[in-house]
Amino acid sequence: MPVQRPLTVRDTLLSPHFAQALVAAGSSGLDREIRWVHILEISEADELLHGGEMILTTGVGFRGEAAERRRFLATLIRRGAACLCIELGPYMACLPEEWIVQAEEAGFPLIVFSGKVRYVDITHDLHRLILGLQSGSRRQLPHARERPDKERIGWLLQAKEYGPGNEAWRSDPLLQPFERLPCRTVLLELGAGTGRRHDTAALLPGAAGCITEAAYLLKRELERTGSPCLADGDGARITLVIADASAAETCRRLLENALLRLAEWQPRAAGAGEALAGRQGAAESRRQAQLALDLAGAAGRSKSPCLFYEELGVLQLLPALNDGSRLEDFVDRHLGPLLLADRLKGSELLLTLKVYLDAEGNKQEAARRLYIVRQSLYYRLERIGELLGSFWHMPERRLAVQVALRAYMLLHPGSLREPEPQTPDARHAGEASSSASRSAASRKSKSSSVLDSGGASVSTLL
Repeated sequence: MPVQRPLTVRDTLLSPHFAQALVAAGSSGLDREIRWVHILEISEADELLHGGEMILTTGVGFRGEAAERRRFLATLIRRGAACLCIELGPYMACLPEEWIVQAEEAGFPLIVFSGKVRYVDITHDLHRLILGLQSGSRRQLPHARERPDKERIGWLLQAKEYGPGNEAWRSDPLLQPFERLPCRTVLLELGAGTGRRHDTAALLPGAAGCITEAAYLLKRELERTGSPCLADGDGARITLVIADASAAETCRRLLENALLRLAEWQPRAAGAGEALAGRQGAAESRRQAQLALDLAGAAGRSKSPCLFYEELGVLQLLPALNDGSRLEDFVDRHLGPLLLADRLKGSELLLTLKVYLDAEGNKQEAARRLYIVRQSLYYRLERIGELLGSFWHMPERRLAVQVALRAYMLLHPGSLREPEPQTPDARHAGEASSSASRSAASRKSKSSSVLDSGGASVSTLL
C-alpha cells in the first residue's frame, strides 16, 4: 500500500489489517490525516493527544456511565484525533449509541472490528508508512561503518545542528515523532569481558560483528511494538532514544523482550532516564540515563540489568554533591575504616556490606550472592560492626552508609561488582579456604548471634 501523500483514514481501510473492519459512523471524515497511532485504554486522554492520532482500543477502560463515554469521545474530537478503532468483545460488546450520534455529528470515523485484532501489527505497519517506509519492504542491516541515527541523536540530545539550518529536522519523518511524544534515553554498556559474550567482535553471529548492527537490531525490535526509536552504537555503548510516554515498568518489559531476541549477548549494565518532552527534556533524560548507568554498573541487579532514574530515589541528589571533594569526604566519613581494611588486608568488607544491605539484611541471600557460607558472612559482618561502630545499623546511620556506598560506586564506576557464578569445584575450594574464618566465627558465636538479631531488625528499616 504505497503512500505518496499524507496517510488518511481511508487509506488504512485498504490494509489487510482492516479487511474485516466496518465504518460504523463518521464516514464523512475518512479523509482525515493520520499522523500517528496510539493504543489507548484509559478515559483520561486529554494530555496524551497532539492531533492526528488513530486511536486503537478494546474498550476495557470505558465501561462506566454514558456521560463518561461521551466525555471521552468529545475529548478525541476536540483534540483533533483522526479516528477511533474499537475491537468488540468482552469489554465492549456493542458500540455505544451515544458514540454513534457524536461521531456522525462531528464527521469523526468510528471503525469497528468484530473479532480479535493484533493492534501491535497495525501500529508497526502504519508507523512504517507514516515514517515514509514502504509496506512489506525489508531494510538490510547497515554497513559496519554506517550509523544512520548518529546525526539525529546528536541533534536531539546534544543540541547539535542537523542538516542545513535549524528547521531541517522538520523534513525528516523519522524525527517528527520525537517532537510530539516524550522521549526516554537508554544507555546500554557492553564492554569486553562482560555479559555473555566477551568480545564485541563476536557480538552478532553471521553478521559483520559491529555494535552498530546490534543497535539497529534493537531499534527494529522496539519499533515492532509501535515505539519509535533512534539507536546508535559507538565503542562499547549503545544509545537508544525511545519516543514513548509509557511508565518505567512498561518500558522495561519492552527492552527486556527486545534484548531476548539477541540471545547471544546481554549488556553488562544499562541506565534509563525519564520520559520527558522536547529537546531539552531529551537532553535531561540523557543525563539521567548516565547517572543510572553509573550506579547500575555495580548494583548487582538480579532481575534486570537496567536501572531506571525513577528508581534512584534519594540517590538522584548525588551528582549535585559531587563538587570534587564533598562526596569523597562523605564516603570517607562513613566508609573510611572499611576502605582502609580492604586496602591493607585484601578483604572484601565493603562488597560484603553492600550485598548484605541490598539483600535487606537477609543473611542467607547475601551469602548466596557472595558465594560464601553463612558462618563466613557472620564473621565479616562482625568485623564490619567493629570497624563502623555498634550503632551503624540504626536508621539514620544505616541510610548514610547506604548513600555512601552508592556515592562510592558513582565515584569509582565498575567497583563493588558481585562475584560471577562459580562452578561446583571452585565453590568447594572457596569453602575449604574459608575454614579459618568459620572457626573464628564459631569462637565468637555469641557476638554473631547478637549481630544476627540486629541484622534481622535492620532489614525492616528501609
